[in-house]
Amino acid sequence: MGRSLADLSAVFKEGGGGVEELKRRWVELTGITDEVTGHLAQTVRQINELKAAFTGLGVKIYEEFRDPIRDTIADLKAFLDNAGSFISVRHEIGTAIGQNH
Repeated sequence: MGRSLADLSAVFKEGGGGVEELKRRWVELTGITDEVTGHLAQTVRQINELKAAFTGLGVKIYEEFRDPIRDTIADLKAFLDNAGSFISVRHEIGTAIGQNH
C-alpha cells in the first residue's frame, strides 16, 4: 500500500476526529474553505455564462455575414485552384520573351 493510501486509511480508522483533522489541515494549507468553494463555484458559473454569451455573439455575427463569408471562401478556393495555371502561363510567357524566372 502506498504512503498516501496508508495515511488515508489511518485517518478513516480514527473516525470522525481524523476526518475533521484532515479537513482542518487541508483548509490551513490551501485556504479553501466552504465559503471559498462557494465563491469559486459562482465565479465558474459566471465565466461559463460569459463564454455562452460570446458564443451567441459569434453565431449572430456569422449569421449576419454568412453569405458574403461563403462567397469569399468559394472565390478564394477558385483562385487557388487556378493559381497553378497562372504560374504555368507566367513561366511560358517568361520563356517566350527570354526571362525565365
